[in-house]
Amino acid sequence: MTSDLIAFLDESHKPMRNPATGRVDDPGLNHYVVAAAVVIVGDRPNIRRQLGRAEDEIGCSLHYRDLTPARRAGALQVINSIDGWDGYLFETAQALPEALYNEHHVRAKVIAAAFTLLSSEGVVEAVLETRAGTKTDFQPLDDNDHRVVHKLQRQGVVPESFRIRHDDKTEAILQIADLLAGARSDWLCGVNRVVYPRVAHRIRATLTVFDKWG
Repeated sequence: MTSDLIAFLDESHKPMRNPATGRVDDPGLNHYVVAAAVVIVGDRPNIRRQLGRAEDEIGCSLHYRDLTPARRAGALQVINSIDGWDGYLFETAQALPEALYNEHHVRAKVIAAAFTLLSSEGVVEAVLETRAGTKTDFQPLDDNDHRVVHKLQRQGVVPESFRIRHDDKTEAILQIADLLAGARSDWLCGVNRVVYPRVAHRIRATLTVFDKWG
């Protein structure tokens, strides 16, 4: 079994909430988060088995958006008990005005930061959840991710050997990245300040972009 590192990435973006009321005062201010779970390629079967057992015990999928607040806390506890992965976070330094920052532009900037750091950490492949679907043609959105990595390679920022691919929700390890991204964006936006600290110690590095709305 190879000891190469592979990263599984997922995203979350949410509007800021008023800490006093819990309501969205300005829906045009959004935080954007990409989370990565980095594993050794040879450890994937064992991690997938543990995630499968966890789904059976909880009785539902581990996708953050589909879980109740109580089950989210339990799901974070589950992935916290699984060895063999390191977490990375890539996020906007502050909530960005939606009117000035197109979501696709922000995503490109954030995943460029992710690819750059992860490749420097020894990751040889990044797996992202596909945004293409059978009913609607979102393939160009996945193609945008490939354009980002090709640009970084032309600039010499990431090696030519670094590759990316897209997979769907059947890839269990993407659930770790999904849970991290959802919990972190909830924390940043004031939706829930309790869940993310349960897994914060598993985050190896956090990198921010748009530090000056640039």
